Amino acid sequence: MTNLQTNSTVQPMAQALVAKAHAVADQADTLAHRGLDAVVQRSQALVQSGQNAQDATVAYIHREPVKSVLIAAAAGAGLMAVLTLLARRN
Repeated sequence: MTNLQTNSTVQPMAQALVAKAHAVADQADTLAHRGLDAVVQRSQALVQSGQNAQDATVAYIHREPVKSVLIAAAAGAGLMAVLTLLARRN
């Protein structure tokens, strides 16, 4: 096989490899964008969920102010009891 024949055989193979590499890079780029879009959408959904919970909490406090204070006091007392037990263990 001569150099000319080798070049004519290798050249199409090299071009095919380059084309395949570009296709793989395009697919990777597409997947990266899809992943980023999914993260953004999930983050927005999480923010909205947090906002909904905050709105519901504020509405409950306005409807039931005494009960809300009692719940907060009970939660605080429970948290302090847990912290006290954990502090005594160490």
